[in-house]
Amino acid sequence: MYINFWYPVCTSDQLKADEPYQAQILGLPFVAFRGTDGVPHVLANTCVHRGGSLANGWVKDGCVVCPYHGWRYGGDGKCKLVPSLSESKLPARAKVDSYPTQEKYGIVHAFLGDLPEAERPPLFEIEEYSHKDWRASEIMILNLNAYFERSMENGLDPSHNEFVHPAQGSPKMRVEDMQEIEMPWGTRFIAAYGEKVIHDTNLKHLRGNPADMEASSWTHGPNVLVTWIRFSETNEFHQYFFEQPIDADHTRIFFINMRN
Repeated sequence: MYINFWYPVCTSDQLKADEPYQAQILGLPFVAFRGTDGVPHVLANTCVHRGGSLANGWVKDGCVVCPYHGWRYGGDGKCKLVPSLSESKLPARAKVDSYPTQEKYGIVHAFLGDLPEAERPPLFEIEEYSHKDWRASEIMILNLNAYFERSMENGLDPSHNEFVHPAQGSPKMRVEDMQEIEMPWGTRFIAAYGEKVIHDTNLKHLRGNPADMEASSWTHGPNVLVTWIRFSETNEFHQYFFEQPIDADHTRIFFINMRN
């Protein structure tokens, strides 16, 4: 089930016009590159000829070139050139898997499954991303030595805030007011706070009355975590974690912080 979702591959800045980019997601190797029109493409990273790594090659005429024998693959995964053969003799089976892509929020995303377009879950929408009253931070990349599920579970655990995040003032959660809401692609909780702030922090000027503070987190699919923290009616920030499960022990998170 994990394969049929959108996953972050790299940032837009990491994907150069003339260089392939190598990524590992869910233990599988991928290569990303840009076509002549600048559109990103993501393919399986193994050349079907002799197993060369396409990411160790280069980009030419909108194709990624295998460094072993020069086979060229287009964004659709089909081999466009075999230097030792004429174009009319290209094997029909000379192709690698290709994956749909979207470039959004400064991140290149790929859909790694095989669902037809009409059945694919949507890429998560940051509704306020282009709103004039909100501003986005630069994308932060966080590397964890843990499986991505641990990170997702942490984001859905409101009781740790009191002990782990003193920058938020460590207010106590009103357990009796906790709300749980089923979302189209995940589950959301809303936690309210009320007791006096324990720590004096550099965010004090943002918090207002602790009784007005509210935190909410939810998931979108298996690998997108959303956290909203409202300090007052006019001060809040939204955090978006697009998680790349590299393997069973490593995760890369593409983190966007929005402030009003």
